[in-house]
Amino acid sequence: MAAAAAPILIHLWMRHTYREAPWAAMRFLQAAIKRQARRMRLQQWLLLALRTLILLLVALAAAKPFLSDLGWLGGGTRVHRVLVIDTSLSMAAVESEESRFARVVSLATEMIDASRPGETFSLVTLADPPEVRLSGPVADKSRVKAELAQLDTTFGTADLPATLALVSQVIADADRRGEPFDRQEVVCLSDLGKNTWGQVAGGDSEAAGIGRLPKSTELIVVDVGVASTPNLSVGKLELADAFPTSGRPIAIAAVIENHSDDVVTDLVVELQVDGVVAEERRVSIEPAGSVTVSFERTLQETGWHQFELHLPDDALRGDDREYLVANLPESVRVLCVEGRPGAARYLASALNPTGKRDSPIVPTVISAGRLRDTPLEDFRCVLFSNVGELTASDAAQLATYVRDGGGLGIFLGDAVNVDSYNAARWRESPLSFAIPDPRTALIGQLIAGDDASPQPLLPVKILPPVSQTTYGIDPLDYQHPIAQVFRGREQAGLLSTPISRHSPLEVVDAEAKVALALSDGAPLLVTCPLGDGMVAVCGTAASLDSVDPATGQPWTLWPAWPSFLPVVRELVDYLDND
Repeated sequence: MAAAAAPILIHLWMRHTYREAPWAAMRFLQAAIKRQARRMRLQQWLLLALRTLILLLVALAAAKPFLSDLGWLGGGTRVHRVLVIDTSLSMAAVESEESRFARVVSLATEMIDASRPGETFSLVTLADPPEVRLSGPVADKSRVKAELAQLDTTFGTADLPATLALVSQVIADADRRGEPFDRQEVVCLSDLGKNTWGQVAGGDSEAAGIGRLPKSTELIVVDVGVASTPNLSVGKLELADAFPTSGRPIAIAAVIENHSDDVVTDLVVELQVDGVVAEERRVSIEPAGSVTVSFERTLQETGWHQFELHLPDDALRGDDREYLVANLPESVRVLCVEGRPGAARYLASALNPTGKRDSPIVPTVISAGRLRDTPLEDFRCVLFSNVGELTASDAAQLATYVRDGGGLGIFLGDAVNVDSYNAARWRESPLSFAIPDPRTALIGQLIAGDDASPQPLLPVKILPPVSQTTYGIDPLDYQHPIAQVFRGREQAGLLSTPISRHSPLEVVDAEAKVALALSDGAPLLVTCPLGDGMVAVCGTAASLDSVDPATGQPWTLWPAWPSFLPVVRELVDYLDND
């Protein structure tokens, strides 16, 4: 715009480029010029103004200014700007010696500093779950920058639909407060990772939640990522053995994922156990592929052990490590409670088919009458088989055990009194704090309340037994962890398991999940969390001793069927949620 002064400078410079010389004929011209001097002076000033204005307009056309950017000219346009900061793990990737997240914070800070009078801010994180850090609208720049400086990346992904729903709520709250805004903007600073923005890239913006934003809101997405950044990650690290114990080989499996478009060869994968390098593997991974790496270790000491999987450092170091902590017992002890002699023998055989004492699973069989005298904390889970009555004291004992982290599995049968099971309740006594007399030396006193309502022990209501010629088992697409072992193994006998009699289960707990169903859709095996533990109820028997009185035939042949052993072992593994 300084070039607009050029015509004026040229005009001033040209005024001194001539010398005056007397000439007789000029006297007549001067007389004529004086008569037209006023008109010519006006024309010259207009010409000079036009030349200057042309240069000014060219400069303004290149700069593309808005009146709203000029607070002194725009009258302080009221703008509510919601800053959405991506804090997912991928934002920690380092590119050109600077992380993506640091770049986002720098850009957001510049945006805040460049804001004009009348502009306000809200701050929301793009994470899982998202979080409102400043509901706003906040006009204090220092406060917004201070909150921005406290953000950091997380170790998870980002939930775009939930974030945009939260942003819509922030905008709606601002509107309800009646604050007049000329414009509402949502500025999202993200690396546009596939896990977060995949639906948008695929054209499904509605599923991504973009349609939830108010129609008058302007969405601005700033990409701070580099698409070609190579990255490897540890997708999963787990103990492949269902019942790992000390003194026996333990299978350890890890999934390594390649998120780049290049083949990775000769990658060193390192396993550390209790802080010491135990083993290394070299693998190759196809572009956008994955590979499973297996290790096997034998640890002689019982107790807690730490397993670590290390990859060479890359741009995103946060996913180059994976940790796993496991408590290795000498053996897994399972308590089998039988209502009749021999009712739990099939459960015990499924847990320890060889009968050897050094088996990783050691079942202990007791009668129902010995339950109250047995310390349940010595066992990883408790299995009932055709136990007739569930008394109030039994329910209280089992509820305490399960809520402290134990597992309870119940198989029904012809001796079961369904009314006693449906009536089984436990009462949680809330603790209230009573302020003592200050004259006493007591600091406080905990008083157990007695007004807590009793809760059902089981997640189902058990109905009287019903019979049919033969039911089949429906694995429900193998969605439940107990059924997943049969995925791809349709010939393993689960689908052909014969069941002719069962007690229907009516699910009454919202957190309950149906692991297996009968062919008519009725739930057969239902699981549900209770406190820190887990409860499971199976509607049929775990032995051949439960007999249908009408036919004299067993309720089911399942205990003698090939699918019984894997289901029982998977059930114990699921109940033993340590």
